[in-house]
Amino acid sequence: MFIEFALVVPVLALLAMGVVEYGLAWNATNDVNSAARDAARVGSSASNYKNADQQIIRQVATGLTSTEVSQIKRVIVYAAAPGSSAVPAACLGVTPSPPGSPSATGVAGKCNVYSQQQVAWVRSNPTSGSNFSTSSPCSSNNWDSKWCPATRNNSLFTNNLDYVGVLIEINHASATHYGFGNQDITRTAVFRLEPAYAG
Repeated sequence: MFIEFALVVPVLALLAMGVVEYGLAWNATNDVNSAARDAARVGSSASNYKNADQQIIRQVATGLTSTEVSQIKRVIVYAAAPGSSAVPAACLGVTPSPPGSPSATGVAGKCNVYSQQQVAWVRSNPTSGSNFSTSSPCSSNNWDSKWCPATRNNSLFTNNLDYVGVLIEINHASATHYGFGNQDITRTAVFRLEPAYAG
């Protein structure tokens, strides 16, 4: 009986840890998916308002747990093509701003790429807009200057409304560290900018 018990216990323990790991990863995936959708929806509503990206990043920061915010690899706010959620290839190759010296990173006219430190800063300073655009056009030292919110097209008269996409990528850490490694979780969401009826 003890031999059978000794043989079964490791298998049961491994199954239990697998269930825990799967459950935590599933929960984190749901959080990232919801945060991306909510952030893109906020970006749609903010349209071409000067602090649109600040509102988007604030939504990301509040939509994730503090642990998930600490696991962020990057957040990309990007100009999406109609009918597609694809992130522009050039934006995927951009390295987020390094720790200790957050700055504007991205691709001109296509995307702004935010680091974990920038999202964490917004989480700690939810009402401060000092690092984002406060005027139009954007200043080069603003975090959102690569794809300036004020340049986004929200006019029905041009018949070419912009679509705002949000990509969130985190490195979800293993809880048990027993045969299970960390895993990257990436989710995107895209919404069309809310149109303005004036030219």
